[in-house]
Amino acid sequence: MGNDRPGKLCFEKYQYRDRDIELICSEYRLGEPTIIHRDIGGGFNANVKVETLTGIYVIRFLSKCTTSEHISYENEVLKMLKRSGVPVVIPLRNRRGRSTSKLHGHFVQVTPFIDAIAFDVSPEQVWSSGHTFRRFHKILEGFKDGPVPLWSHYPSKRILRTGLSRLQELQDELSLERLSEVRRIYEVIRHGWKKGTYRNPLSTTIIHGDWHFWNQLYTEDGDVCCVLDLDFIQRAERVQDLGYTLWNIFAIFSTDSGVDICHNFLNGYGKLPRDEVKMLPLAVAKSALFFICSTAFRKNVVSKFNFHFDRQLPIIEWMLSSEGQDTIEEMCTTE
Repeated sequence: MGNDRPGKLCFEKYQYRDRDIELICSEYRLGEPTIIHRDIGGGFNANVKVETLTGIYVIRFLSKCTTSEHISYENEVLKMLKRSGVPVVIPLRNRRGRSTSKLHGHFVQVTPFIDAIAFDVSPEQVWSSGHTFRRFHKILEGFKDGPVPLWSHYPSKRILRTGLSRLQELQDELSLERLSEVRRIYEVIRHGWKKGTYRNPLSTTIIHGDWHFWNQLYTEDGDVCCVLDLDFIQRAERVQDLGYTLWNIFAIFSTDSGVDICHNFLNGYGKLPRDEVKMLPLAVAKSALFFICSTAFRKNVVSKFNFHFDRQLPIIEWMLSSEGQDTIEEMCTTE
């Protein structure tokens, strides 16, 4: 996987200047900028809402984890989704007819600003997100493979193993008790995943890689009207993409609220094969483990490790427990 090489990557957002905005507006013929709304969110990319004399746009300064090959593949996927009726936004083209520019070593894209409703935890939004996710996976299951992103949230075998190894090199700075617990969890998840997939490989598709409720926009009725941020797309197990989404829910909401939201989301997604239902709790736990192990590649390793250990461990323990596994199974409808 592409995220096997995280040590060479830069995770910091680009610190843009007003002059950068002016240059991009000129290159894309957007007109003179009148209001710059600053960064409107995003973990890796700087996304800037800009009003100009011709309209409202979003300028995306992409992270240095981005490659031209993956951008080209992402554009192909976007076109396929749009042709198939999944609401996505297509990047605009600049004066040279290209969908990307480069500024100070960062790729830049421009899209129209979509005037829609952000996630407000309504049941209609949750159900529609799940329903749209199913369509996304179904449309792309037969799509051609492409280059993997240099960095993503996909918990590959090597990223977990390498991250854990790097953390263990910091034994003088990190709690030995906590490192031992992470090692134990890693082995439990690794063995469980190997046992569950040894005879029956899981179904794959082109995964989104970062599907959470804030990466979609909604109509007033709660229907998804735009799917955002396909920076992490790659071919991988469908259930792991679902596991990431459920992890995100449990990382944000209380257990009781999370169960209700996940149940509604999975109702929208629809029926799952029995083998995927069985593996879903492990997929959630793998995503949580990823955020512990990946602290090895970030600045301020000690503080980030301790933060994620405290945040992720309860999710992992619950997903590995009989109660957690039974709860997830009860949420799902099997084929």
